[in-house]
This record gives sequence, structure tokens and C-alpha cells, in this order.
Amino acid sequence: MTATRAMKQLTAAAAIVLLAAATSGADVALTLGDDFPERGTPVEVRLSGMEPGESYSFSVTYRPNSETSRVEKVGLFDDAGSVLWTPTDAGITTLSVLDGAGETVISRNAAVRFDSPPVSGLLVMILAGLLLFGGSTVSMRRALEG
Repeated sequence: MTATRAMKQLTAAAAIVLLAAATSGADVALTLGDDFPERGTPVEVRLSGMEPGESYSFSVTYRPNSETSRVEKVGLFDDAGSVLWTPTDAGITTLSVLDGAGETVISRNAAVRFDSPPVSGLLVMILAGLLLFGGSTVSMRRALEG
């Protein structure tokens, strides 16, 4: 009977420790003024739940986990916990908040939209459409001739 009681107490203590560990960093949040920012348009980045008196810096990694990734240090958060960021490249980015020691406090991914459709993308789509419909026209002609 005492072994079962000790096991229950140990399980309850473990649950409390796990719950405390899971909620300890949950109060810090990184939010964007626009969930899908546009290249070249300034967007406000807000950090909530920061320690008073601490200085936090903001950096952006464009195309993370890629051979062409590039890190841009944007600046420091003000006392209200916000910083203004103007995305320079479209695509996937990783937004990171760093403490005074340079350690990552919180990070999240964001998709930056193009400010206008890329011309090369439109040309490729038009060319693909011409090839598709042109090829089907030639195939239909040959099928109906024979």
C-alpha cells in the first residue's frame, strides 16, 4: 500500500514539474502587424512578455536552411516591445529575438509576399500555356486528319 502511495506522489510531483516547465516560457510572444508582410512595406514587430530592463535585438534570416540564406540584424526593441522591419526579400523568413548575450529567446517563421507578381513568373506561365494548348491543337489536328 505504501509503494502505491509513493508512486502516486511521485507521479503528481512529476506532473507539476512538467507543467511548470511547459508554461515557464509560454508568456513571451512574437507577433507581426501583418501576418503576411509584403516586400518593401514596413511592418511592426511586437514582443510581449519581456523582462523589464532587458534589451532584446531583432534579426531576420531570409531563406533559412538554404545555401543562400542571409541574416539581417534589424535593431533593438523599444521600451514598448516593438521594432519596425521592412522586408527586403520575398519568401520564407525566420524572425528571431536575441537577448543581450546573443541567445535566441523566441523565433518564428513568416512568409513575405512579393510586392507585385514577378515578370519572369508571368512569362513562364504564358509560355507554358502556349505550349500546352498549342501542343494539344497539333495533336487534335493529327488525330482528326487520320
